[in-house]
Amino acid sequence: MKRNKTLCMTMVAVGTIINMIGSFLAMQLKLPIYLDNIGTVIIAMLLGNFYSICCIVVGSIVNGIFDPFAIYYMPSGILIALMASYVFHSKKWGKRNLFLKALIVTIPSTIVASMITTYLFGGITSSGSTYVIQILNKMGLDLITSSFLVQVVTDYVDRVVILFLGITIVKRMPRDILMKVEES
Repeated sequence: MKRNKTLCMTMVAVGTIINMIGSFLAMQLKLPIYLDNIGTVIIAMLLGNFYSICCIVVGSIVNGIFDPFAIYYMPSGILIALMASYVFHSKKWGKRNLFLKALIVTIPSTIVASMITTYLFGGITSSGSTYVIQILNKMGLDLITSSFLVQVVTDYVDRVVILFLGITIVKRMPRDILMKVEES
């Protein structure tokens, strides 16, 4: 079935804006979570891999204007898009609970994000979790261990929140929009 590209790209733009708003709120409030993939999860649920990856790529580039760290985490975001599409479209994970789905989405992206945090930025980024990484590092843990431990906890909490918000938003979307997406 041929998709309505205009509708899909419009939804990607809306998803990107949602990502930017979430990222802005998390940065301004210095939250230890990121909230920068809510739109990506929504697009993954509705349109699948390709469009959710478009959402993260565009969002990372645009967010890079305000947060220079954002573009470097694009590979982690792409993994979030792929894994979210997988858990929402695979029959194997369809009925599983939110916490298990969040774990599946978290693990691959956390490995990549902790490497980026450690090797590119020395553990210091724009996220509120930077403080915890530095405290653990000063307490004697090496930087990669500190980064991974903080990333896995903050990423998991972030994924639970963004998956919950994504599911809630999609459930509350008007039926006529959902039907147009299904038709496209």
